[in-house]
Amino acid sequence: DGLSRIFEEVGGGLLKDPWLARDEYIDVILDFGAQQRERLSRTRARFLRRHAAHALSESEQVSVWMLLDMQRHAQLMYTSCGWFFDDISGTEAVQDLAYAGRALQLSRAFGGEKLEAPFLSNLELAPSSKAETPNGRAVFEKHVRPAMIELDAVAAHSAMKSLVLGEPTPSRVSCYAIDATDQDRQQTGKLRLAVGRLRVQSDITLEAGELCYSVLYLGDHNIVAGVGPDEGEAPYRQ
Repeated sequence: DGLSRIFEEVGGGLLKDPWLARDEYIDVILDFGAQQRERLSRTRARFLRRHAAHALSESEQVSVWMLLDMQRHAQLMYTSCGWFFDDISGTEAVQDLAYAGRALQLSRAFGGEKLEAPFLSNLELAPSSKAETPNGRAVFEKHVRPAMIELDAVAAHSAMKSLVLGEPTPSRVSCYAIDATDQDRQQTGKLRLAVGRLRVQSDITLEAGELCYSVLYLGDHNIVAGVGPDEGEAPYRQ
């Protein structure tokens, strides 16, 4: 219900009929996939011509896609298999909690942080049979929150993979496009260092970030990495 209020309040200023747009968002979802990017772009443009309340700026378009994907996950969290089993720590219930977690994550851009505390309090009332996760809140904190990905984590993954394998920065990680704008590598013995800049963009919400990273590979399984916003040429060179 809290997600619905956010969707109506924010979406009402961007979409002619937010709930009709939510229903017809399936046309966009069906074109998701790396092999259909041009077709997906046309589908998005057609969708916005039909549903946008006015000519939307680039940031407003990102807000629309984030709101709609928030609603998609708000529906997915009711997937019925999660409620056919008697323990909230089961695989099916955890998957539904992951959908809920993604909906909450997307809501933060629109003031949805206040929804998380009562959500977790309610989960705490649901008992589990496992000692390490005695209730739904513990299940969420152990299995769902660590899997919630932001753009900086995608950048870190991309940079670490590239450095450890000695390969160019990948152009894609799952549903994210990566554009490496600069990279410098150094090596002495088994130590490898990479410093670079890249742009990460979600195929789904079109949310994008310009980021800098530094990765130090110490050998074996030891890696140290840091990621932060790209604040321009001078800070990056320093």
